[in-house]
Amino acid sequence: MSDTEVVHGAAAGSTRRKRHRKKHRTGVLVEMELRVRNRPSPLSETNGSGQESHAREDLRSLLLSILRTLTRLPWLATDAGGVFLAHPEDQRLELVAHINFSPYIQGACNQVAYGHCLCGRVAESGQLLHAGCVDHRHETRYEGMGDHGHYVVPIRDETGLLGVYTLYVASGHTFRQEEADVLEDFAATMATVIRMHRMRQEKALADLIIENSQHGVVITDHNNRILWCNPTFETVTGYTLEEVKGKPPSILASGRHGPDFYRRMWHDIQTRGQWQGEIWNRRKNGEIYPEFLNIMALYDEEGTIVRYAGLFVDLTEIHQAQEHVRRLAYFDRLTELPNLTRFVELLETKLNEAQGHPRAVMMLDLDHFHEINNALGRRMGDTMLIEVARRLQERLPDCLLARAEADRFLISGGPFAMNPSRSEEAIDRLISRVQEALQHDISLMGHQVSLRSTLGLYMSQEGDSPEICIERASLALTEAKRTRRGEALVFDETLRRRAEHASYITLNIAHAVERRQLYLVYQPQIDQAGELVGAEALLRWQTPEYGSISPDVFIPHAERRGEISRIGHWAFEQAVEQFSRWKTMHCWRNRSFKLSVNLSPAQLIGHDVTESFIEICNRLDVSPGSLVLEVTETAVMQAADVIRRRLKGLAAAGFRIAIDDFGTGHSSLSRLHEFPIDTFKIDRSFVARIESGGKHLAIVRTMIHMAHELGHSVVAEGVENDRQFAILRNLGCDHFQGYWFSRPIPADELANLAMQQD
Repeated sequence: MSDTEVVHGAAAGSTRRKRHRKKHRTGVLVEMELRVRNRPSPLSETNGSGQESHAREDLRSLLLSILRTLTRLPWLATDAGGVFLAHPEDQRLELVAHINFSPYIQGACNQVAYGHCLCGRVAESGQLLHAGCVDHRHETRYEGMGDHGHYVVPIRDETGLLGVYTLYVASGHTFRQEEADVLEDFAATMATVIRMHRMRQEKALADLIIENSQHGVVITDHNNRILWCNPTFETVTGYTLEEVKGKPPSILASGRHGPDFYRRMWHDIQTRGQWQGEIWNRRKNGEIYPEFLNIMALYDEEGTIVRYAGLFVDLTEIHQAQEHVRRLAYFDRLTELPNLTRFVELLETKLNEAQGHPRAVMMLDLDHFHEINNALGRRMGDTMLIEVARRLQERLPDCLLARAEADRFLISGGPFAMNPSRSEEAIDRLISRVQEALQHDISLMGHQVSLRSTLGLYMSQEGDSPEICIERASLALTEAKRTRRGEALVFDETLRRRAEHASYITLNIAHAVERRQLYLVYQPQIDQAGELVGAEALLRWQTPEYGSISPDVFIPHAERRGEISRIGHWAFEQAVEQFSRWKTMHCWRNRSFKLSVNLSPAQLIGHDVTESFIEICNRLDVSPGSLVLEVTETAVMQAADVIRRRLKGLAAAGFRIAIDDFGTGHSSLSRLHEFPIDTFKIDRSFVARIESGGKHLAIVRTMIHMAHELGHSVVAEGVENDRQFAILRNLGCDHFQGYWFSRPIPADELANLAMQQD
């Protein structure tokens, strides 16, 4: 056997060798274990770099004690050696302990690359190495270095290489298997020391994280008695650790949940090991608050529950923000009247209750409001609108009221008799009551301002939807403003012809695809640096009779006719086909471009589109990950269980999911948490208000923060100026879309825009 290169793996020794190895290994282990057990817990030590330095010195001390034991072995002539820790992430060894290393060796061997010199070679091979003299592998040399030999032993466990240690032996030393066996046992002891050191470090880090977590943390024993809580728990609940220690967490119970709720909770914990969800608890001061709670059972090695850990987040601010969002979604901020969305819901209920009897739906427009607003200022204009709302509420307590937009209000009264003459009388009385409410002037900045108004009125017929009633009242108002400003006009046969436009849409939307009248345009989306990162595909309809018809007009008709799924499928396929053409043109070679496509709730509720969408993507060689499927927040809450399953299937296939018009729907955090959402799109109505600051800015800030906390990105829609862009960017909004950057444009223009940026 050569004395210059002997590489050996572990080998079984004789009974005599095993007793010999066990004697030395046991002594070292006893010393090491006693020293480790006598160390204080990391939680009792000073946090920070001082603790880390202490732990490292502790490791060095233990490894040195093992080295000293090795140098005292009577059958192994060695008086110098060193221990290196492995850093596999950058393929190097670090010298952490040594005996009798000269200053030069300490400097030269402080950091050793894998594969370099003897120690580096062992790190690379993972095998024990013996060298009887200095040869070509001993790459670290220095002047005056005498000839010598080495044992270099890997330190490893089941996870891999932890380090190596080296011992200096006399030149000409001969390899002996008995020595190698003992040295490998010492390596196993060092591995135990290093592993325990790392476990202590990891525990110290975990303790530090939990201690300073922004989440409340509480630990109980197996009988559900509190053992420990972190400072956040104390801050949120108002209780100190001393006050709750030994008590059950039920001291926080709010009384809002019945026994069945808690039975289901504990059933999940006992059978699945975990429960999570929203819960209402009570602070020490009696205040009831919402939190998102995650309870986990902790088991010992035999599978017995020994602890329970609860982690929670106080949802008070988020719930308050949601209530603000709901209020903004359903009520007018200025007048506190219901808005158009809420009015439609209320009117639908009233129409159903009327059982065929007509209801009056009236749209009121304040004459010359914009001139007054411009002359006296916005504050005075707001005062005028508030006063109009107050007077209408006072004079028409039995009517539905809403502020539709700007200076327009909606009023609905009835139901009225089926007899035409009696119905006309009732209509006249309603119009008179409205006019009487506004007959007196209002004083603004010392000016007496007349509250003149123009009215458009429609009498509902059996089968009319709220949208038809409002649309026809609006048509009547438009005609009244054109021909008899300051008066009321009832929708009649002349105006009915204008309603034929709506009928045209209803009848022809089903054939728009076959007639090739539908097409897509694309509105760019940019990131914080102003770079193009995506686009939203938007549907358009060009007709020979009426020209371009807005999607806001024809999509509701398509939904009512049951055509929206077919149109939506066509739009998806067209968008993917266009994306494929862009790929061929190499438009997005320097960026990860995402194309957003809108889905209607009917598409998701009707049938599972996942398979057909995947087939389209495969056929056109487009990755589902390049596509964002947008569904409105309101749609998500319709048939929520079905839509959740559909969206999860789409997400599992690789498609990204975005919630469109976020903030305008009627959802809760607990429900949205169940959906596979990647992106929230903040509705343009919130973006339009952020420049005014105050609550509007706070709401948007909360929405962005909430989305990021949930791990979602945020797109702001309807960005119209650089001020809005700057505010949103400072709030951490990820992407932006709006006319300030670009109107919706044809596909070739978007491609040119992308290639210009490249």
